Amino acid sequence: MQEIKIRHSEPDDASAIQQLYTHPDLYICTCQFPYPSVTMWKKRLLEFSEQNIPNFVATIDGQVAGHLALIIDNHPRRRHIVSFGLGVGAEYSGKGVGKLLINTAIDYAFNWLAATRLELEVYSDNERGLHLYKKLGFEVEGIRRKAAFREGKYCDVVMMSMLRTIE
Repeated sequence: MQEIKIRHSEPDDASAIQQLYTHPDLYICTCQFPYPSVTMWKKRLLEFSEQNIPNFVATIDGQVAGHLALIIDNHPRRRHIVSFGLGVGAEYSGKGVGKLLINTAIDYAFNWLAATRLELEVYSDNERGLHLYKKLGFEVEGIRRKAAFREGKYCDVVMMSMLRTIE
């Protein structure tokens, strides 16, 4: 099995991340638009860096295999909440990339950002994603009906979270 390494993403990763999100098997499972540009990803990664938004890439043999960005709620009464966006390259699906990125998000949110709640939304038809999130300890909180627009129709999303109590 090839070693998966996690590191903070850099603006120079824009081209590799753009390639991930260009694949229909990936963008169909996210709220990303199809056909993203490298310029858009360069700008986004630069903004992440300037705003200190934690975001990571998983690499295998030096190639970007996945990307995860944490979203920290800025409202003073909700700063304990962190969510994330995740994308794994189609050719790396099922190889542990998503699991390692999510475990990185869990560690970073709870042990470095003092979060007590990590939440996500996943399309209700994304069975692989739902299975992985449940396996890692996320619990279903509800369904947002027709919450996202994809391929000409509205889709339901499942709200999930993981809580950590302060000791």
